[in-house]
Amino acid sequence: MTEQPPVPPVMRASHADDWQGQQQAAGWSTPPPSAPPAWNAPAQQWQYGQTPPGQLGYPANYPQMPPGYPPPSPYSYGAPGRPDTGTNGFAVASLVLGLLWIAGLGSLLAVIFGHIAQSQNKGTSRGGTGLATAGLVLGYIGLALGVVAAFVAVSDSDAARHSTAGGASLKADVVVIGKDVASYYVDGSSPLTVTGSDGTFTLTDVSGNTVDYGSLSAGNSVVSSQVKSSTDWCVAVGDGDAGWKYTSADGLVAGTDCP
Repeated sequence: MTEQPPVPPVMRASHADDWQGQQQAAGWSTPPPSAPPAWNAPAQQWQYGQTPPGQLGYPANYPQMPPGYPPPSPYSYGAPGRPDTGTNGFAVASLVLGLLWIAGLGSLLAVIFGHIAQSQNKGTSRGGTGLATAGLVLGYIGLALGVVAAFVAVSDSDAARHSTAGGASLKADVVVIGKDVASYYVDGSSPLTVTGSDGTFTLTDVSGNTVDYGSLSAGNSVVSSQVKSSTDWCVAVGDGDAGWKYTSADGLVAGTDCP
């Protein structure tokens, strides 16, 4: 039969010292109290790339980044974005508008969009630089044609106004001369010579006598005349661009040739 160790007596508050003495007499030892934590102890230092205390680190076989780059974030999701390699929309618009012209408006927009596309494509792999160049060429050609067309239209308009104004004065001058010729043949019968420039016209008979005269509009002159009799005469007045004539047979007609 195995000998049991003696049962320690119950400790009372009044026998605390006796209890400690009994423990020592029985060979029991009271464990020393644990040392309190050192609150002013220096914090543990860790180097960049090491796992901080209390945090999860990367697996041992995790791929390492090249020197000079920060480690990848464990919270990144998805693959990195790829550079835009599509065709620039402004380049396509520039080419289309350069072909359409649209009375010069398309050409202007083609030039604007072409420069925008070239600026956006610079230093990138986006396509459409050639389309933008073609749109610029067509746009500048269209603008040049528009300028020429506008100049021609203005010139034609000025010529039309000049022709209308000049035509009215030519008609008025040749009618006045024609009436003077007809008035002369009421009493006269001699052939006449009709001349006129610098604002004045003159009717002269075969003897060199002036039988009548009058005024001409600025820029107009008598360009031809053939006055033989009261039934066979023609006088023409012109301004260098156009002319009208008055004849005994046809009256007032356009032209400057008297037969």
